[in-house]
Amino acid sequence: MATIEDIKKVLEEEIRPLRSKLLSIEEKFDTLQNLVDLMSAKYDELLKQIQGSSEKVVTLISDVKNLKRDFVGTQKRALELTKDMDDLAQYLRRDCNRPNHVLYRTGQSSR
Repeated sequence: MATIEDIKKVLEEEIRPLRSKLLSIEEKFDTLQNLVDLMSAKYDELLKQIQGSSEKVVTLISDVKNLKRDFVGTQKRALELTKDMDDLAQYLRRDCNRPNHVLYRTGQSSR
């Protein structure tokens, strides 16, 4: 008949491989946990960068809108100035339309 010591030895021999597998699983779990923690930290960093980029994009969009508005205003002003220059040139040319070679009657001035 088997004694308690014999039963303990048999059980320990059977449990030893299970303990080894359990330790291996625990090591792998720890490694996975470390990887999850690392990925979580990287994700948090990336999320902060994306949020910062979003704020920069909003600022840039606002700047572009302001530049477009200023550009349209500048174009309108340039058109106004071009028209004013044309009007001034026409005003200055109006006296030049008199032909110089026309002879005036006696007593009339050329102006």
